[in-house]
Amino acid sequence: SGCRKSGRPRLALADASMPGAVWFPDVRLNYAETMLRMPGRSDEDVVVVARSQSRDEIRMTAAELRDLVARVRAGLVRAGVGNGDRVAAYCPNVPETLAVLLASASLGAIFSSCAPEFGTQSVTDRWQQIEPKVLVAVDGYRYGAKPIDRRAEVEAIRAALPSVET
Repeated sequence: SGCRKSGRPRLALADASMPGAVWFPDVRLNYAETMLRMPGRSDEDVVVVARSQSRDEIRMTAAELRDLVARVRAGLVRAGVGNGDRVAAYCPNVPETLAVLLASASLGAIFSSCAPEFGTQSVTDRWQQIEPKVLVAVDGYRYGAKPIDRRAEVEAIRAALPSVET
Protein backbone atom coordinates (compact mmCIF):
# COMPACT_ATOMS: atom_id res chain seq x y z
CA SER A 1 0.00 0.00 0.00
CA GLY A 2 2.97 2.34 0.39
CA CYS A 3 1.84 3.79 3.71
CA ARG A 4 3.74 3.58 6.94
CA LYS A 5 2.05 3.02 10.23
CA SER A 6 3.09 2.48 13.78
CA GLY A 7 1.73 -0.38 15.85
CA ARG A 8 0.32 -3.74 14.88
CA PRO A 9 -3.37 -4.14 14.22
CA ARG A 10 -4.70 -6.52 16.84
CA LEU A 11 -8.27 -5.26 17.03
CA ALA A 12 -10.32 -3.62 14.26
CA LEU A 13 -13.15 -2.12 16.32
CA ALA A 14 -12.49 -1.51 20.01
CA ASP A 15 -15.72 0.38 20.70
CA ALA A 16 -18.73 0.31 18.35
CA SER A 17 -20.74 3.01 20.14
CA MET A 18 -21.88 5.89 17.97
CA PRO A 19 -20.72 8.56 18.14
CA GLY A 20 -17.31 7.61 19.41
CA ALA A 21 -16.45 4.38 17.60
CA VAL A 22 -12.78 3.45 18.07
CA TRP A 23 -11.16 1.79 15.08
CA PHE A 24 -7.73 0.12 15.14
CA PRO A 25 -6.69 1.48 18.56
CA ASP A 26 -3.18 -0.02 18.31
CA VAL A 27 -2.28 1.66 15.00
CA ARG A 28 -1.34 5.24 14.13
CA LEU A 29 -1.29 6.53 10.56
CA ASN A 30 -0.49 10.08 9.41
CA TYR A 31 -2.79 11.10 6.58
CA ALA A 32 -0.47 13.83 5.25
CA GLU A 33 2.58 11.59 5.25
CA THR A 34 0.62 8.94 3.39
CA MET A 35 -0.77 11.41 0.84
CA LEU A 36 2.58 13.11 0.19
CA ARG A 37 4.56 9.89 -0.24
CA MET A 38 2.93 9.26 -3.65
CA PRO A 39 4.51 5.91 -4.52
CA GLY A 40 5.23 5.56 -8.21
CA ARG A 41 5.32 9.32 -8.76
CA SER A 42 8.46 11.30 -9.43
CA ASP A 43 9.11 14.78 -8.06
CA GLU A 44 8.36 16.16 -11.53
CA ASP A 45 4.96 14.49 -11.91
CA VAL A 46 2.02 16.89 -11.86
CA VAL A 47 -0.22 15.93 -8.94
CA VAL A 48 -2.48 19.00 -8.63
CA VAL A 49 -4.26 20.80 -11.45
CA ALA A 50 -6.38 23.79 -10.49
CA ARG A 51 -8.55 25.85 -12.78
CA SER A 52 -10.62 28.89 -11.97
CA GLN A 53 -12.12 31.98 -13.55
CA SER A 54 -9.91 34.30 -11.54
CA ARG A 55 -6.37 33.08 -12.24
CA ASP A 56 -4.34 31.06 -14.67
CA GLU A 57 -4.34 27.29 -14.46
CA ILE A 58 -2.04 25.96 -11.75
CA ARG A 59 -0.12 22.74 -12.37
CA MET A 60 1.78 21.67 -9.27
CA THR A 61 4.35 18.90 -9.24
CA ALA A 62 4.82 16.48 -6.38
CA ALA A 63 7.97 18.37 -5.34
CA GLU A 64 6.16 21.73 -5.46
CA LEU A 65 3.27 20.41 -3.38
CA ARG A 66 5.63 18.91 -0.80
CA ASP A 67 7.56 22.20 -0.65
CA LEU A 68 4.39 24.26 -0.19
CA VAL A 69 3.12 21.91 2.52
CA ALA A 70 6.50 22.11 4.30
CA ARG A 71 6.42 25.92 4.26
CA VAL A 72 2.83 26.04 5.57
CA ARG A 73 3.74 23.44 8.19
CA ALA A 74 6.65 25.59 9.37
CA GLY A 75 4.26 28.52 9.79
CA LEU A 76 1.82 26.39 11.77
CA VAL A 77 4.65 25.16 13.99
CA ARG A 78 5.69 28.80 14.63
CA ALA A 79 2.06 29.46 15.57
CA GLY A 80 2.25 26.66 18.13
CA VAL A 81 -0.01 24.18 16.33
CA GLY A 82 0.37 20.60 17.51
CA ASN A 83 -1.44 17.33 17.88
CA GLY A 84 -5.15 17.80 18.57
CA ASP A 85 -5.21 21.55 17.86
CA ARG A 86 -7.71 22.87 15.35
CA VAL A 87 -6.91 24.90 12.23
CA ALA A 88 -9.78 26.69 10.47
CA ALA A 89 -9.57 27.93 6.88
CA TYR A 90 -11.96 30.53 5.48
CA CYS A 91 -10.66 29.86 1.99
CA PRO A 92 -11.79 28.68 -1.42
CA ASN A 93 -11.03 25.25 -2.83
CA VAL A 94 -7.54 26.10 -4.14
CA PRO A 95 -4.13 24.39 -3.94
CA GLU A 96 -3.08 26.63 -1.05
CA THR A 97 -6.03 25.39 1.02
CA LEU A 98 -5.04 21.81 0.23
CA ALA A 99 -1.57 22.66 1.56
CA VAL A 100 -3.09 23.98 4.82
CA LEU A 101 -5.07 20.74 5.17
CA LEU A 102 -2.00 18.56 4.61
CA ALA A 103 0.24 20.71 6.83
CA SER A 104 -2.34 20.58 9.63
CA ALA A 105 -2.73 16.82 9.31
CA SER A 106 1.05 16.36 9.32
CA LEU A 107 1.08 17.85 12.83
CA GLY A 108 -1.88 15.81 14.04
CA ALA A 109 -4.09 18.90 14.00
CA ILE A 110 -7.73 18.87 12.96
CA PHE A 111 -8.60 20.89 9.85
CA SER A 112 -11.93 22.52 9.09
CA SER A 113 -12.78 24.78 6.19
CA CYS A 114 -15.59 27.00 5.00
CA ALA A 115 -15.77 28.70 1.64
CA PRO A 116 -15.60 32.51 1.78
CA GLU A 117 -19.08 32.62 0.25
CA PHE A 118 -20.44 31.37 3.59
CA GLY A 119 -22.03 33.98 5.82
CA THR A 120 -20.41 35.04 9.07
CA GLN A 121 -23.04 33.48 11.33
CA SER A 122 -22.90 30.03 9.74
CA VAL A 123 -19.10 30.04 9.93
CA THR A 124 -18.92 31.18 13.55
CA ASP A 125 -21.67 28.76 14.60
CA ARG A 126 -19.60 25.92 13.15
CA TRP A 127 -16.18 27.00 14.40
CA GLN A 128 -17.22 28.04 17.91
CA GLN A 129 -17.90 24.33 18.45
CA ILE A 130 -14.36 23.27 17.57
CA GLU A 131 -12.45 26.25 19.02
CA PRO A 132 -9.71 26.66 16.40
CA LYS A 133 -6.28 27.84 17.48
CA VAL A 134 -5.36 29.22 14.05
CA LEU A 135 -7.54 30.92 11.44
CA VAL A 136 -6.32 31.07 7.84
CA ALA A 137 -8.42 33.34 5.64
CA VAL A 138 -8.59 35.07 2.30
CA ASP A 139 -9.55 38.72 2.20
CA GLY A 140 -11.79 38.19 -0.78
CA TYR A 141 -12.53 36.32 -3.97
CA ARG A 142 -13.88 36.93 -7.44
CA TYR A 143 -17.30 36.01 -8.71
CA GLY A 144 -16.91 36.16 -12.48
CA ALA A 145 -15.37 39.58 -13.10
CA LYS A 146 -16.62 41.04 -9.81
CA PRO A 147 -14.27 41.24 -6.80
CA ILE A 148 -15.93 40.29 -3.51
CA ASP A 149 -14.29 41.85 -0.44
CA ARG A 150 -14.50 39.63 2.67
CA ARG A 151 -12.28 41.61 5.07
CA ALA A 152 -15.21 42.68 7.26
CA GLU A 153 -16.46 39.09 7.43
CA VAL A 154 -13.00 37.78 8.34
CA GLU A 155 -12.74 40.35 11.14
CA ALA A 156 -16.22 39.43 12.43
CA ILE A 157 -15.34 35.73 12.36
CA ARG A 158 -12.07 36.38 14.17
CA ALA A 159 -13.83 38.48 16.81
CA ALA A 160 -16.36 35.69 17.43
CA LEU A 161 -13.62 33.05 17.99
CA PRO A 162 -11.77 33.81 21.24
CA SER A 163 -9.84 30.54 20.88
CA VAL A 164 -7.95 31.86 17.84
CA GLU A 165 -4.40 32.80 18.76
CA THR A 166 -3.09 33.40 15.23
